[in-house]
Amino acid sequence: MIEGDAVEKDQIWLKALVARRTQEVWDKLQHPYWISFIAIDALKEDVDYKKIIAPLKLRQWALTTKFDGIRVLAHPIHKAKVGFAPEGEQYEFDEPGVVAAPGDASSSAEKAQGVPAKVSPRLFSTNRTRRSTLQFLETLSNLSDEELDSITIPVRTIVRLLHG
Repeated sequence: MIEGDAVEKDQIWLKALVARRTQEVWDKLQHPYWISFIAIDALKEDVDYKKIIAPLKLRQWALTTKFDGIRVLAHPIHKAKVGFAPEGEQYEFDEPGVVAAPGDASSSAEKAQGVPAKVSPRLFSTNRTRRSTLQFLETLSNLSDEELDSITIPVRTIVRLLHG
């Protein structure tokens, strides 16, 4: 029975970590606390979150766990985009807008049914690269001052990443 109590305490600790970090990230950036940050934050506190949530994967755990004052956000298309936001706060996933390629002949019937127009592969790639770069920089903003001091990224590299 002692082992069960320890597992329950670990679950409570992990839920508290998620609640705390969700509020901190929301207050600072007004966007969700993504599940991908849980590993980093747990590691900073020398905790192996995988043992706490076993046998579930992090996404499964997030989607099946009840949280007080927090809602779980799951992207309707991209399975990896799962995060947490304070209850009552509004958040919508950004999507590369439905952009018609030059010369696109999408019918008005398709548009009325919600069929997206074709997206230029170059435009989509550029938007994805830009979003990925910004997410990378947001991830860096969660690091401690010591960790940030040890990272050197030439500005030219960041500019190249932003422009694809």
